[in-house]
Amino acid sequence: MPVYYVIQPAKSAYGAAFNPLNLKWNFTSSERAIPYLELGGGVLFSSTDVPANTSRTNFLTHAAFGVHFFQTASRALTITTRYEHISNAGLSSPNPGVNTVQFTIGMNWFK
Repeated sequence: MPVYYVIQPAKSAYGAAFNPLNLKWNFTSSERAIPYLELGGGVLFSSTDVPANTSRTNFLTHAAFGVHFFQTASRALTITTRYEHISNAGLSSPNPGVNTVQFTIGMNWFK
């Protein structure tokens, strides 16, 4: 996800992420439903400290499980559950981190 909106008690933050590491393993199964696992990481730059009183620069790691439901050979409805950890990796103190679970639904086009 390249754009973030983090809701927090002190002040909510807007952010932009860059995730250069994204590993995805598609499991072979039926032609219509393809489950997958995903691991990745990157960096998040936010408009205010995330969490409050820490840092505006954070690092992201995530693990996800999802399923591509193919309607045609090149188009799929994708449903994903994703666990994500946001932390400043010790750039500032304290470093409490933020853990989230995200649910996404989207359309993907494949070549």
